[in-house]
Amino acid sequence: LVGQECSLEKASFAGLTPLHHACNKNHEKIIRFLLANGCNVNGVDENGDSALHWAGSRGILNICVALIDADANLNAPNAQHVTPIHKAVIFGQLACVKRFVENGADIDAKDSNGDTPLHFAARTGFKAIVTFLVAQGAAQVANSAKLKPVDVAMDEAISEELAKAGS
Repeated sequence: LVGQECSLEKASFAGLTPLHHACNKNHEKIIRFLLANGCNVNGVDENGDSALHWAGSRGILNICVALIDADANLNAPNAQHVTPIHKAVIFGQLACVKRFVENGADIDAKDSNGDTPLHFAARTGFKAIVTFLVAQGAAQVANSAKLKPVDVAMDEAISEELAKAGS
C-alpha cells in the first residue's frame, strides 16, 4: 500500500492514525515499518495524544524506545496539557517513566490543572514512581487548587515520603 502512495497519516475514528492503532495493539513490526517509511512520529489524535502518549500509558517500553529513537517529542502536551510522562505515571508504568526521564522528559510539566507527574503519582498511589520522581528532584509545587503532591497523596506511606523529602 505504501508503494501505491497510500497515506500513512490517514486518521480514522477519534483522529487515530495508523501509528496510534499500531501502538494501541503493540504491533512493533508495523510501528517500525511506519516510522521507516516516514510517518509523523508526533502526529496526534483528536485529544492531542501522540503515539508516545499511548505507548507510555500502556507501558510498552520497546515501543516507547522506538518512538523516542524516531525523535518523538517527550514533552508534547495534549489538549489538557498532559504529556507522555503524565500518562505513564497515571497508569503506573515505572519503566516508561524512567526511560522518559533518561531521555529528557520534563518531570515538572504541569497539566491544565497545574498537576505535575508527582501529583498524579501521589494521587494514584504509585509509591515506586513517587520515590523515583523525588529522587530525580521533582518539584513539590502547588497545583491550581493550591494543593501539593503531599496534599493529594493516596496513602500514608506516600504522604510520609513526600513530607520527609520536603513537600
